[in-house]
Amino acid sequence: TYAGHYGRAISFLIGMYNSTGQRAWCAAAQGLADEAIEKLFRNGLFLGHPGKDYYEAVDGVGYLLNALLNLDQALCE
Repeated sequence: TYAGHYGRAISFLIGMYNSTGQRAWCAAAQGLADEAIEKLFRNGLFLGHPGKDYYEAVDGVGYLLNALLNLDQALCE
């Protein structure tokens, strides 16, 4: 999927964790983040889609980066 889709899904899961305090939402966000990093992180940058071999911002990389930062600050314990 596209970086923006990962970012929006991770943000949703973080919001659910913040709203409910249920650790399962945070774990799901972390799992999705791990998947996004595995599929999209290449040579120190994020691809917009795993099928592309070039970097561009069109596919929502900014949404993914924002979600990863928010996940880091969510203090999922």
